[in-house]
Amino acid sequence: MSKNSQRGTDGIGYQDTLRFVDWSQREAETRPSLCEFVRDCGNPIDEPDANNATKLYELSDFSDASLSERKWKRLDKYNSGISNRVWTNSPYTTYLLNQHHILALSSQLGLNRRQRRRVYNRFMELELSNWGMSANLIAFCVCAVTVHNDDTNREYHYNQTKENKDRLFVQIADSLGLSENSIRKFYSKYRSHVDSGGPCSYDYLRYQKRSQNRRGI
Repeated sequence: MSKNSQRGTDGIGYQDTLRFVDWSQREAETRPSLCEFVRDCGNPIDEPDANNATKLYELSDFSDASLSERKWKRLDKYNSGISNRVWTNSPYTTYLLNQHHILALSSQLGLNRRQRRRVYNRFMELELSNWGMSANLIAFCVCAVTVHNDDTNREYHYNQTKENKDRLFVQIADSLGLSENSIRKFYSKYRSHVDSGGPCSYDYLRYQKRSQNRRGI
């Protein structure tokens, strides 16, 4: 240990090491611009930035410092990649709608974390427009098929009597207005898709936000 390093343990201070730099005190001309920050840390303006790399230094960067709620919402859309000043990012918006849909339904059905993760990936891998069914019906059957074949003793199959079907699935099907005939039709179709290893799309992974706790959905 050097003499200078030893002085630090005596409370004198580390005079030979770099001090903490308060970047907010740097001269404005030496700080990166917003465009430079997004260029280096985020995605281009014509691509969704699902990890929110946009940086706003302070309200004085804007001509109107007293931003209204409407302006904040617009800035949030810019930041999240939903839109810019010219257009709305339709594929990313569709991704968000599908994501919120399956997460909400799996929560209502009381699925555990492992089940939610599995039905989330299965649902997001589907090109919903190719199935010719409502998103409610597709999401419901993805959950039903997945739960019916795992080891949690929860079961839902269209051939079961109502008394033997999982109570929450029956309640949610009724609340969504899903008929027994429509469930029977798509359940069988999706079951065949799973068993045969049907085609899947992984485009949704382009928009997937990195998990902060590494535990995923």
